[in-house]
Amino acid sequence: MPPAPTEKLRMQLSPNGRRVQVVVEPRAEVTLTPNDILEQLKIMGYGDWAVLKEAVTKLPKLFTSIREPTLADIAEKRDAEMTLTISSNELTAQLTLTPARGGETVSEADVFALLTHNNVTQGIIPSAVAQAVSAQLADQVLVAQGTLPIDGEDARFESQLPEITDRRPKENSNGSVDYREISMFFTVKPDTPLLRKIPLTIGTAGTSVTGKIIPATPGRDLSFSAPLSGVKYDAEDKDLLLSAIGGQAVMIEHGVRVEPVIELKDVDLSSGNIDFDGTVNVGGDVASGLRIRTSGDIFVAGTVEGATLEAGGNIKVNKGVIGRGELRQQDNTPGASLARLKAEGSIQARFVENAMIEAHGDVMIDELLAHCEVVTEGTLMVGKDKAKKGHILGGSITAVRGIKAQVVGSGAGVRTKLEAGISRSLRKDLDQARETIIVKCAERDKVAALLKRSTQLPAELVARARATLLKSEAELKNLIVQRDAIQQQIGQDINARITIGLRVHDGTTVLLGEKTLTVDRERGPGTFTLSEGEIVYTPH
Repeated sequence: MPPAPTEKLRMQLSPNGRRVQVVVEPRAEVTLTPNDILEQLKIMGYGDWAVLKEAVTKLPKLFTSIREPTLADIAEKRDAEMTLTISSNELTAQLTLTPARGGETVSEADVFALLTHNNVTQGIIPSAVAQAVSAQLADQVLVAQGTLPIDGEDARFESQLPEITDRRPKENSNGSVDYREISMFFTVKPDTPLLRKIPLTIGTAGTSVTGKIIPATPGRDLSFSAPLSGVKYDAEDKDLLLSAIGGQAVMIEHGVRVEPVIELKDVDLSSGNIDFDGTVNVGGDVASGLRIRTSGDIFVAGTVEGATLEAGGNIKVNKGVIGRGELRQQDNTPGASLARLKAEGSIQARFVENAMIEAHGDVMIDELLAHCEVVTEGTLMVGKDKAKKGHILGGSITAVRGIKAQVVGSGAGVRTKLEAGISRSLRKDLDQARETIIVKCAERDKVAALLKRSTQLPAELVARARATLLKSEAELKNLIVQRDAIQQQIGQDINARITIGLRVHDGTTVLLGEKTLTVDRERGPGTFTLSEGEIVYTPH
């Protein structure tokens, strides 16, 4: 029988003591297997050394292939190895530890020495080092963490009056402007704190694991708008605005101003017309035939009859607006006894009858809009969501951003026109462009007809006619380009919709863009939109 594996192998250490060698002598036959060799390594006390696998695999054949005794390395002593990976921004250091194979292990002191060698001095995590050393194994273990910089905050403005009127447009998530939240104005006395500037902050610098300072980005500074009327800076605090006069405090972009306020019991023949640079607050009614014109807001606690209100800000009428007579006379001029409301901001009232309304912002009517002509760059809203009141009865409505109402028209067939998506000025430009094109076409055709008889005309007249024709054709080409540009703008602006909460009566005319639809039967809740060039009604 062949000798046992332990008898077949003579093992010894290399001169440096770091390798296990097998004394290989020529033999005719060998029954050793790689497992026999590994088992012998364990018996000899070298089981935890790094096995040279390729050498172990070839060793049994080596016995039968050599002619002279030789030495074969089959295992070696390996010390534990460490590598440190520092991120490109130097905010982290990660340790990889390969365990020892019969060699020297790693101590915590070794790891700290490696950190020091790589200039890692900040944010060291001792517990992570201890855990890695205890396990004698680590794979990209975080052993040092820098601190990120904290960027500074922008300067901002903080109102010192919760009740302050905010005249800045309030944008909804869809980009529309909301003027519905309008309250009665808030007056202040001189030296009242109004608005404080909260200065920017510089931020807090960060630190890399190598001790480098990572600068923070300071906040963006803001300055008070200028000029601001009716206010002053606090003598001891230039970041605080105080009221310089008594009046209405109005928030604007990056500032606040105080507008003089005139308070009237009523506006009637005893007060006469009101022209005021500021805000007008009427505690009662505005009588027919009177006018209020102001650069600020107009607030009326009572009713407006056939009067004219013009505001550089907002108009709010707590009760209603009642005009008299027809909207338009036979010559198409406005009726003499109508109410007229015009605002650069928004207009709000409980109900309006027989009135002309023009606003840059939204128009909000709580209950009834009857026999009125409305033009607004914003949205017209009559009635509140799910309310039974909110009726548009008769008249002509143009609202660029859309129309919302509970009921439109009547069973009696009162003519009611709703238009959205195109401002009146844009439609006027388009109509004018079309009319001019028609005129220019007629002029061109007249000259062209004249040139057809050129053989019968003096040469000088023919030359002038040809020059006129060329000029007309050039002008016509420019006009067509302008018309097409307006039409393209109209096409881009048609996102508005007309929403009906309860019902729309037959006979109501709906215009969206350049499309017109006459409602032929009563319809329930739904929305008019423009789809593929046609007006469609989608029930809710």
